[in-house]
Amino acid sequence: MILPGAAVLLASAAAHAADWYVWERLAGTLNPLGANNELRVEARTALPWTKEGDALRAATFAGVGGDVEVSPAYLRIGPRLSFSPLAVFEVTAQARLLQYFGAFGTILSFPSKDAPYDDQTREARSEEAAAETGVGFDVRPELRIKLGRFVAANSWEIHYLVVPGDEPFIYEPYFDLLIARHGLVFWSDFVAGAFVWDPPGDRMALVAGMWAYSRAPKSGDRSSSIGPLLAVKPVAGATWPAAVLLTRVYLYDNLQDRGSIYLAIGLRWTLD
Repeated sequence: MILPGAAVLLASAAAHAADWYVWERLAGTLNPLGANNELRVEARTALPWTKEGDALRAATFAGVGGDVEVSPAYLRIGPRLSFSPLAVFEVTAQARLLQYFGAFGTILSFPSKDAPYDDQTREARSEEAAAETGVGFDVRPELRIKLGRFVAANSWEIHYLVVPGDEPFIYEPYFDLLIARHGLVFWSDFVAGAFVWDPPGDRMALVAGMWAYSRAPKSGDRSSSIGPLLAVKPVAGATWPAAVLLTRVYLYDNLQDRGSIYLAIGLRWTLD
């Protein structure tokens, strides 16, 4: 498990180089139940047309680095490229090694997209779960805007996963979807809100709403949810995290009842 202190150590080491970006998140979720720790480190270079204070050209960059995410069920690790030609747009591309530990009913194989894979089925078959290895590739464009205290962002993710095995479908714990062993997964989210507290420095309080959608085309499995998001960073400085609370109501999901609640609580560190 990567500890939150890793972000503190990296922040200290990178303090003398303005082009390092370090981001870490430690989170727990309910419905589905889970926990994960993600660490992202990039070397970023300002683009020639960057102009601070300009609404479109401020903080443009190209970056290269890596990302690692670990939970009790999986490890996702690999190199990462990022490119932000305008302040309102960023695109990232990543390749990942996927290691599933075989814990908590993952990975379980299924012979068809119509096979039952609900929580009770996976729990009953938990002894069949086995450690498996795969690879993943993803591209993520994002549009974002900030007008005074108001902010909005819309991102789209296209994932292609390859997890070799005999039966054609698996329950994938990161996406909480039934997916094909060789296939695409789509993800999108939209966030809009306002800073209700925005003093100088990196202290802040953000209140927003979020909509999320995911779909695995080959299985037809999908999920959509909507709800409030609260982020608060009361103490300035890179060593102090922002606390994030996210609650969403499921509009539809093959594993969750309509109207049931997804809850995530986390801490996030950022140095840039």
